[in-house]
Amino acid sequence: MSTLRFDLDHAWREAPAMATPSTLRISATFLLGLAGSIAALCAMVMPDAAEPRLTLAGVGLLVLAGGAVCAAVGHRLPRWSYELLVTNAILLVTLVAWVERDRLDVLAVSSFYLLPVVAGAMQFSLRKAMPMLLLALLCRGWVTIADGVHLPEVLMVEGCLAGLAVLVAWMAHAADVAEVDPLTGALNRRGLERRLEGTLRRLDREGGQCALIAMDIDNFKQVNDVNGHQYGDRLLMGCANAWHAVLPERSVLGRHGGDEFIVLLPDTSLGQAADVADRLRAAVPGEATSSAGVAAWGRGDSQSLLLSRADVALYEAKSSGRDRTSVYGDPDRDASELEAAIAAGEMRVMLQPVVELQRGDFVAGYEALVRWHRPGRGIVSPDDFIPQAERTGAIHALGRWVLDECCRLAALLPEAYQVIGTNVSVHELRRAGYAEHVSLCLETWGTTASRLVFEVTESVFEDNDPQIIQNLCDLREMGSLVAIDDFGAGYSSLRRIEQLPIDLIKVDGTLTRSIREGHDPAILRAIVTMARSLGVRLLAEHVETEYQAQVLRALGYELAQGYFFGRAAVPGEAYVVAPRVPVDDAAH
Repeated sequence: MSTLRFDLDHAWREAPAMATPSTLRISATFLLGLAGSIAALCAMVMPDAAEPRLTLAGVGLLVLAGGAVCAAVGHRLPRWSYELLVTNAILLVTLVAWVERDRLDVLAVSSFYLLPVVAGAMQFSLRKAMPMLLLALLCRGWVTIADGVHLPEVLMVEGCLAGLAVLVAWMAHAADVAEVDPLTGALNRRGLERRLEGTLRRLDREGGQCALIAMDIDNFKQVNDVNGHQYGDRLLMGCANAWHAVLPERSVLGRHGGDEFIVLLPDTSLGQAADVADRLRAAVPGEATSSAGVAAWGRGDSQSLLLSRADVALYEAKSSGRDRTSVYGDPDRDASELEAAIAAGEMRVMLQPVVELQRGDFVAGYEALVRWHRPGRGIVSPDDFIPQAERTGAIHALGRWVLDECCRLAALLPEAYQVIGTNVSVHELRRAGYAEHVSLCLETWGTTASRLVFEVTESVFEDNDPQIIQNLCDLREMGSLVAIDDFGAGYSSLRRIEQLPIDLIKVDGTLTRSIREGHDPAILRAIVTMARSLGVRLLAEHVETEYQAQVLRALGYELAQGYFFGRAAVPGEAYVVAPRVPVDDAAH
């Protein structure tokens, strides 16, 4: 009975294993093509005087066009678009049957309900397919009874329709057994690779993150040889049961072969996955131990590449002594440590004032600078942990925390015109829906998008990912500003900058520090000319002396920041500009 309940629960929540992106596209193309062809054929063989002929022909062509679209781009469409397609097909059949009820045989037209009902039962979870079936039965019952069909006839046809849908759904979900390992109840190799393929397709389309854990039982061959295969089988079953109990929701456990298991963790960072691997190893029953290798998906990575990285990490764990977790690309577990630091409140946002040079050094806003107050080591510079965060994927957790803190601080700024500049990485901008996340954060703290300036480095604009540009455009449409940070430190294409959605250029400190008496700041002057032609504002970074400020003001720079105007300070102290004391380069 428990197995039946487990299967029903799975069928209620998950689509059948056969409902891959490829089969969704093929079945939608076939059913739409079939329905459109039948409608067009019926229109052709009708007498010329028949009034519904034009309606049927138009509907047939519309449906055929939908089938052509599915054939061309169906593999790129998300699953919800197919659910919407089936629902619309039910409503379209209802509309045609109702409009033409006086001129067509409604019972004949209502036979078209069969196609979307079968498609829903075969391709969607019961949670999605059952409402579709109910909608079809209600719509068909309404149009047929309204046309004068007797209730017994309606019930007979609808009973057959419902029975067929239930049978198709049962057969589709029964096929899932072919993807389940009979010993452990986890997915087998085929089921695991299908689920991984679907996850990576979604990530390629929508962005996001995921991680993989490869695990096996230490010295399992010796365990089998000494205690027998039955004992080994019980150990495998015990491990699978224990791991199912501690795995987070939406994770997938699969037996890849022998004693090797793979855990797929959608929407999980590398550090979080490493912590999950530690919990899984601790849950191994008895005196047995296990080793784990963890790898994170990167944009463009294939299924085989991700699996091979996890296997490499697993080999490192076993070769270095077993009974441990090894993380591919992060041997020191920096990602776990950084995410734990965020959760423990060890991160701080400090604010450095930004002044308007042409208005008497008037404070126009602040730049948010993150610092790690690490117990036992003092303040850690972002230069020491940001690269590791970007490399390991912990940048997503850090970016969310910094954005939330900046929104909170923006709501507390004493002047309505002041803004806070916050850095955003290319990894965050590659995620679909980043602007929506910003909007929710602003709403939470009751402030507006115009209070934020999103600073990106020149390297972001060398990336050809259209999602990056889309997110930046969305941020500007919300009312935020976009700035290029450290301009002049890289090799920006001027034509590329002209095409980008930017409002502000922050000139790198190396150019500011080149200002000295008797030296013509030709590059800084040329940047002013370029900025004016593009219609963007300029901000000079790392201004440390009064002479630098005077030269920048004379050149036409509007904004500046640096130790001459104020050091970064904790919120509260940062709202007061610090004394203008020249400092040398070593003070940074």
